[in-house]
Amino acid sequence: MELATIPILASIFVLVASAVYGILTSRLVIRMLISAELLFNAALLSLLLVASQSASAMTASALVLLAIVLTAAEVGVVAAIIVFLFHEKGGVETERMRRLRG
Repeated sequence: MELATIPILASIFVLVASAVYGILTSRLVIRMLISAELLFNAALLSLLLVASQSASAMTASALVLLAIVLTAAEVGVVAAIIVFLFHEKGGVETERMRRLRG
């Protein structure tokens, strides 16, 4: 492990810790989704760290392209969830989500 990877690993740890705290303590769906986005970004950062350590330029390019595609798909899913909740229940609080169980 190189000396330059230690700050990146520390930032991954901070992102994961803040995301878990945000998911467990928040009551608003938007805050929970932002925390999930932080967790997803930590995973992507670790994926890009692996890509930077790779010897092959093709492997690194493929991992970066995968990160871009996954981020775009995740943003689309989150936007769809928020729009659905706001349309169906008139708000995005977790108390309103409990009524969706049926």
